[in-house]
Formats: sequence, C-alpha cells, structure tokens
Amino acid sequence: AAGGFGQPRLEFSSDRVFDGGHPDPYLESTPPAPSDRRGTRLVAAEERVLAAHAAVLVVRSGPVFGDDE
Repeated sequence: AAGGFGQPRLEFSSDRVFDGGHPDPYLESTPPAPSDRRGTRLVAAEERVLAAHAAVLVVRSGPVFGDDE
C-alpha cells in the first residue's frame, strides 16, 4: 500500500533463492540460483514485485531462530 503513495516498498524473501554453492559471499548482483521449488517460487515473487514497483527493497533473510545448523 505504501508504494501507491510514493514510499518505497519493503519485501521479505529468503536466502533459499541461492543453492549454497557460491564460494564467495553473496552480493546484491549475485544472480539467484534456487535449488528447490520454494526457492524458485521466491525468485518469481521477487521478480513480480520488482517489475510492479519503482522503489522496492528486497530483504533476503536466512534462518532467524531455531536450531538450524
């Protein structure tokens, strides 16, 4: 809704858009390489949001809680 008032949109995604095989740290310019259906769907959602809104920040977060090793 904020995007309709000239405000930037904040979109949350996941690090699942990457397969984990990149030897270096991921950069904003690193192209997505999903390894599963969930990651593929996240990439598609990101692309739709980026195409629909002029000002958007996509936050790709990893696990934020739990015992995920």
